Amino acid sequence: DFRSYAEIDFFGASGSVDPRMRHFYGQLMNVLIGQTWTTFTNPDAFPDTLDLAGPPGTSLLRQAQVRYTQPLGSGQSLAVAMERPLTQAPQITESGAAYSPTPDFIARYRIERTRAHLQVGSLVRSLGYRVAAANTTKLGLGFNASGAWKPTVRDLFSGYVAYGAGIARYIDNLAGFGADLDRSGTNTDVSALTALGTYAGYTRRWPRSLRSTSVVGYSSIDNTAGQAASAFHDSYYIASNLVWNPAGSLNVGVEYLFGTHRLKDGSEAHASRMQFSAKYDFFRRRPLEQ
Repeated sequence: DFRSYAEIDFFGASGSVDPRMRHFYGQLMNVLIGQTWTTFTNPDAFPDTLDLAGPPGTSLLRQAQVRYTQPLGSGQSLAVAMERPLTQAPQITESGAAYSPTPDFIARYRIERTRAHLQVGSLVRSLGYRVAAANTTKLGLGFNASGAWKPTVRDLFSGYVAYGAGIARYIDNLAGFGADLDRSGTNTDVSALTALGTYAGYTRRWPRSLRSTSVVGYSSIDNTAGQAASAFHDSYYIASNLVWNPAGSLNVGVEYLFGTHRLKDGSEAHASRMQFSAKYDFFRRRPLEQ
């Protein structure tokens, strides 16, 4: 009835050899406490890209939380969670600072079938900004839907969409831009920015241990008049790859990626990239019980 899990990588703040905790949690029956994927995301719908960050819309957020999951029968479940809050906003005044009055509250529903699954979720946040004169809070509210469908043994479709006000931190392509809040009028009048992140992916398994994945994605912020001209507005993402599995868990692949980035003032830029990757998974198979 009890289990614990820990996982690290080497992408810490001090460089590529700095250990970083990814997951560390304990679970007793239906209650999970610790750090793991946010309840608002769906790792089972992540596309098979070589690009580590993945397309817009993907939420790679892992954070501390308390989660309760209730099975509903017939492959269905309902999960509710309180998670670590962090309001991201630019400094509006010299004495101003963002803060988080309460934890983030998340609920999600999931249904699984033999060849498909669907997950929908909702997020409620309290976003705060304090200055010397007063504290201001805004309500952040978001929704998402994601899933995957395997119509044949060789084909897999996946997709994700997240939309809401004050939820930019939960959209990986927008996290770090300080796009949860911004001023809409005076220095003490702030607004929760509306954010969108979405992608669709298709994976095809070919003969001779080959597979390929193509993904398109889009993310955007509804800018306010008070934001700087250099504020993020939207971006497009296209990726396509070919991966070869020559033996065991060794995978070698090549991927082409194209992306655009447009700012509030209309200026934009684009870039292309070719990526070559090799990956080997180490694992130990559990011996059969006698």
